[in-house]
Amino acid sequence: MNVPPDRLVAAQGVARPTLANSEQAGFMSDLYPLRFDPVYKNYLWGGRRFETVLKRDLPSAGIFAESWEIADHPDGESIVSAGPLAGVSLGEIVKLRGEALLGRHAPCSGFPLLLKYLDANQHLSLQVHPDDRCAAEMGLADPGKTEAWYVVEAEPGSCLWAGFAESVDRDQVGQALHAGEIEGLLHRVEPQPGDCIFVPAGTVHAIGAGLLVAEIQQMSKQHVSSLGLGSRGQGRQPPVHSTSIRECGRSTIRVDRLHRLVECPLTSRM
Repeated sequence: MNVPPDRLVAAQGVARPTLANSEQAGFMSDLYPLRFDPVYKNYLWGGRRFETVLKRDLPSAGIFAESWEIADHPDGESIVSAGPLAGVSLGEIVKLRGEALLGRHAPCSGFPLLLKYLDANQHLSLQVHPDDRCAAEMGLADPGKTEAWYVVEAEPGSCLWAGFAESVDRDQVGQALHAGEIEGLLHRVEPQPGDCIFVPAGTVHAIGAGLLVAEIQQMSKQHVSSLGLGSRGQGRQPPVHSTSIRECGRSTIRVDRLHRLVECPLTSRM
């Protein structure tokens, strides 16, 4: 099904099943394997590999940076594409059939995970995401964000950055940000298709140009951006939120070796 960038949840003037008429739409029947329409995001760093690699039928013009496959967020909501629940949002299913969908994790205010593809044709900015505690202390609308990447395609020489190459403290991070030399502290990796990278909340990270990745994350858009990679040595001042990078990151930030097996409470209890 063709879906334009940043599609509306429902076309204006076109009714779709809602909580009010969900029983007639088959809402109370047994849940079946659900398929959703993708929600595309056309950020400037995107490309066309959803078409060339994932074989999607995209509009002839435009770039596509992200494809949200499963999402329950104000900025993008999954809509069932087929079956008795066609046209119903994931959020509505969570509200009315949360126990059937989420099992022992119900009740939840929304679906707790977001699954998406990212097509990076430029370096993404260096970011760090708060954990749940830090997000709450900062008064943010969304929870924290732990994520993991699966590398679908990697152009020769493409890379990513995850964590620091050596143990550092907040003062060192602040000095590097101020001097525009943060890239020199980062753990740089040239991944191969099939690699999986776990990025706990509080880990500085960036996806480099040439990578197509699948990402699973907490249902959150909270992030604190640092600065664009490649500005090392230009003496740029850190952006307004760079202080939060030091505060939301672990008090002593250490590199997580990418081959190390990890246990994440968000997934180990599923």
